[in-house]
Amino acid sequence: MSDYMRVEDIFPDPVGIIWIKGVAIDEALRGIGADPSGEAVATDWSQIQAALWDDEDHEDEENGEAELGRAGLFAVEGDGAVLIEPRSCVGGDTALLRRLTASGGEALALSWTVNLHVSVTFAAHGDIVAAFDPMELFAATGDDPDAVAGWTPYP
Repeated sequence: MSDYMRVEDIFPDPVGIIWIKGVAIDEALRGIGADPSGEAVATDWSQIQAALWDDEDHEDEENGEAELGRAGLFAVEGDGAVLIEPRSCVGGDTALLRRLTASGGEALALSWTVNLHVSVTFAAHGDIVAAFDPMELFAATGDDPDAVAGWTPYP
C-alpha cells in the first residue's frame, strides 16, 4: 500500500485507471473504444500528456472550442491489462464496466477529477459489485456494496 501513498506525485492531474482481469484483450480494447487491429505505438506517460495538450491547443474553428481527443496507455500482463488515461474518468462509467466484465471478467476502476472527486468501482461478471468514494465507504452503492467493508485497514 505504501507504493500508492504519494500517487499525486505521479498523476498530479485528473486520471482514470482501469485494471482488467479475465477479459480477452481484443474484447477489452473494443470495449474501451480502441481498434484491436490497429497498430500499437510504443509511448510513455509524458508523450501521452503532451499529445493531449497539443490537441487542446488546436481549437475547433467553427465554435472556438478545443476538441479533445482520447489517448491512454494500455498494457497487458498475463490474463490482465491496465488502461491509464490522463484527464479522463471513462473508467468510472458503470455501463462500460458492465460490458467489459459481462463475459466473466473483473475490472477495478479508479479515477479522480480536477476537484479531487475520487471514485472507485469494482465490477465482476457484468455486475457493479460496489462503487464508492474511498473516504466514504459507508456510502458505497452497487449490487453488493458491503463487499468493500474489508478493503481498508480502518474500522
